[in-house]
Amino acid sequence: MRSREVLKLGENLLKEFDGEDARIVAGLLLEHVTGIEAFRHYSDEVEIEPEEREEFIHLIMRRLSGEPVQYIIGWVGFMGLEISVEEGVFIPRPETEELVEIALREIKNIRNPVVFDIGTGSGAIGLAIAHFRDDAVVFMTDVSERACEVARYNAEKLGMEDKVKILNGDLFSPLSIVEPADLIVSNPPYIPEGLIPGLPEDVRREPEIALDGGEYGTDIINRILDEAWLYLKKRGTVL
Repeated sequence: MRSREVLKLGENLLKEFDGEDARIVAGLLLEHVTGIEAFRHYSDEVEIEPEEREEFIHLIMRRLSGEPVQYIIGWVGFMGLEISVEEGVFIPRPETEELVEIALREIKNIRNPVVFDIGTGSGAIGLAIAHFRDDAVVFMTDVSERACEVARYNAEKLGMEDKVKILNGDLFSPLSIVEPADLIVSNPPYIPEGLIPGLPEDVRREPEIALDGGEYGTDIINRILDEAWLYLKKRGTVL
């Protein structure tokens, strides 16, 4: 069976669930199965083996069950980096790249900046900062040991295991003996707890601890702001 036919089949199956993104999702899943970049499946007549088609349909069924695409393929693109993700770890969002860009501007004129990434999850923010600022000293914390394991894996995969420190613990608690930061950056949970049951099914498959911001969505944000001054240099910044 030719790749265009397989893609069309996948797109039709996914249309009700993914809407306008069905074609993109089908391409990502077929790329994952075949190892051939999605654009080639659209432009070339690649022959899809029966076992590949079967695996492709299996992945579509996982998607239709509500599983996030990023968990299915095991990674997400972030600031030009391939960040591995898995069930139990928050999936970095494209809009969070703006936070990294702002962070990089904040430390632009600081030599060897010390950066704290609080609630690092997969490590996307801290690793992106370390990638673009080779001289930065980046400490990353998360209360979830599973998230820390994934962040450490990403650091090793990207060759940054010696450039960052990933610490398991609640917010600032692992940083008590670390020098103060020039920049504290975080993308904490901010969704009011009452809204979580109404979120899209694939979002609700992500860890609730990474989504639930308490009654008004500000519990973790307020804790970070209340404690940050203890860990900042005199002219430090919190984002």
